[in-house]
Amino acid sequence: MTHPTKTMALALTLSTMFVIFNIVAVTQGTAENYYSQIEHFIATLLPQL
Repeated sequence: MTHPTKTMALALTLSTMFVIFNIVAVTQGTAENYYSQIEHFIATLLPQL
């Protein structure tokens, strides 16, 4: 595999995992807790506006 192909495969894998985690969170009723953790993670990455 070439480097761009490996990068694309990694991106697709992570995207698929994120979708699966979303489905699991919503079906188990734990989406609010799950999304609050994601929101906190994103807030630490972005500067305060």
